[in-house]
Amino acid sequence: MNNPFGANGILTRVGEHIPGVNNAIQELHKAAGQHDALRRAKKTDPLGSDGALTKLAERIPLVNQGVQELHHAAGNKESLARAKRRNPLGADGYITKIGEHIPGINDGIMALHIRAGRHDLAEQTKARTLQGMLSKDGVLTKLSELLPGSNLVAAAIHEAEGNKEEAARARDLVKNWKKAGSADGPLAKLAELLPAVDVVAFGLHLNAGNYAQALRSITKTSWVNMEISSVSIVIRTQSLKDLIVSHLFAESVDLSPFRASTMGGLYDIARHSLKLSKAGGQGTMKTELLHRLRSLMNQKIGASVEGGLQQLPNLAQKQVRSFTIRLQKIRNEVMPKMILDRALQVASYMNPSTVGSSQCQAERWQRWLVSHINSHLPNEFPMPQEKYMRTLHESILRIGASHGKGFEYRPVRIREQTCKTAIPQYAAGVSALSCLGFIACGTHTGMLGCLSGLIAGLVKSSQLARDRTIAWLNQNNANAWQATNVPGSSRHDALLFQLPRDDFVKSRRQAYRYVWDQLLNGREACKLAARLASFWLSTWADDLEGDASLPLLIEVEVPVIQACDRKAGSALDTTLPSFQAVLIAEVGMCDGTPKVQNLQLAIKEDSIHCMMESVRCQLEDQDLRSLHPGFAGFAQPIHAAFELKSLDWQRADEVKLTFSSLRSRLHLPQ
Repeated sequence: MNNPFGANGILTRVGEHIPGVNNAIQELHKAAGQHDALRRAKKTDPLGSDGALTKLAERIPLVNQGVQELHHAAGNKESLARAKRRNPLGADGYITKIGEHIPGINDGIMALHIRAGRHDLAEQTKARTLQGMLSKDGVLTKLSELLPGSNLVAAAIHEAEGNKEEAARARDLVKNWKKAGSADGPLAKLAELLPAVDVVAFGLHLNAGNYAQALRSITKTSWVNMEISSVSIVIRTQSLKDLIVSHLFAESVDLSPFRASTMGGLYDIARHSLKLSKAGGQGTMKTELLHRLRSLMNQKIGASVEGGLQQLPNLAQKQVRSFTIRLQKIRNEVMPKMILDRALQVASYMNPSTVGSSQCQAERWQRWLVSHINSHLPNEFPMPQEKYMRTLHESILRIGASHGKGFEYRPVRIREQTCKTAIPQYAAGVSALSCLGFIACGTHTGMLGCLSGLIAGLVKSSQLARDRTIAWLNQNNANAWQATNVPGSSRHDALLFQLPRDDFVKSRRQAYRYVWDQLLNGREACKLAARLASFWLSTWADDLEGDASLPLLIEVEVPVIQACDRKAGSALDTTLPSFQAVLIAEVGMCDGTPKVQNLQLAIKEDSIHCMMESVRCQLEDQDLRSLHPGFAGFAQPIHAAFELKSLDWQRADEVKLTFSSLRSRLHLPQ
């Protein structure tokens, strides 16, 4: 059986809770070498730094200062901080809080708060001071404006202080009585200053949709600072039609001036504005609020996508004009130079002996070919017909977006040739032998020489056309890809937009019909040239390395897109800035017929960052009071400042946007 007077005995433990006795027991534990028992006795010492009597003394006025000195002398920093927090005469002490409700005394307390640098507490106290109640919008001033005679005195005081509008208000006694029960009237302000009654005032303001006045009734301040350390939005990009916010997170909501009632009041205001039922604790309420906000964001995203598609005809018209400008450049600059180069090559290989005089002949061919070709080429790209635009509209909704890590186009390479490069040499040799045969045998061998020279020229011209076309294609692709780079960036990650296979095949068929029925309508020579070009391209399939496909990159300048428009009923005005993208077409030639096998629109990730930064800057300049009718009562525009911390792709079709330091100041009416 344990000794009741031993180190762990029951009487010893009881004695450790008795002031004075505890110290004697500590000495006994120390003498007996009972270190565990000694630590326990120090912890349970009623007069120790964490003892019950010490904590009780910390709540007694003036005694608290003595306890603080003892903690300071003993080096107990945690206990000293606790004593300062519990000081009844401190900034947050209960005696100070009581004094803040007594006119006259609270004026002195407000001065002490200002001297201590606690401007948030000074702001809370100001509304109850004589200075605050007698200000131009104070409760006593507004009450005096309701009484005949005293309203004239109030008007005279307003006039003397230069407050012209308030003086006119004071003289209009009838109007003051009409507004007496309004959200900013004297009766509401008086109720907000009375303990317990202010809760009733909060409920009335909240149910009436006066959120600014409801917040004022519980804060007793003219402003509230709100800061959220981090907000994360996870967006799934499987298709534009199903573009949704799948998750929404918010961390660490801080308020200044802080009161527990302020945080609860903000939750109630958010619940009321989002039309949520009040159930559960703040944790459950926070989850419900985020879920409701996510649903609203998805509705806004759907409306923005649909609004963007409404601009599709204008975007198509701008792209048609852009392609027309490129067509004119090809007709006036690119094609004449290419024809001249090819004419020189053909003239040289058909008859090597006249190379010196081939320049004039090639220039004549150039002028003749350019004039005839230009007469058959279309002057501009026509606007697609309504049926094509309707198909495009339906297909765009099903476009999927995915992240391309390290995406980069591949240049086209020609396989090492043996047989084809030898044909011109063999034909040239036959031509030389035929010339000797012509001298010895007659005209038959001479005709063979001419035919051999013609074959040599055609084959060599075909090879040169292939080489020049591939070189031009690689240079064009490199220029188009380089044009989309953001200055100062070396990353190649891109956001890739691509149609589902069925929609792509349907859109490809419509595109062919557009080219054949609209662009080349009545231009049979161009159609014949297109068939010949298709034939020549198909003959190059075996000459290419890899999967016998030609990537064609087309630079696309996407104009400014109005994402949200207040004129159309949206709460905000936001636009997506103009940006550069690249259209990547894979032209396959495996089955002998050139055909677009795949089509992608690539937007560099740096361009996405630039767009997000532009939207962020626009949102910072927006007045958020337009988001809800209940926000109209705030005295000044609500602006939200935040930073785009990161843009991370968790999966190929899921991106996480993280915003940090979201902060705003709410100016409350007076």
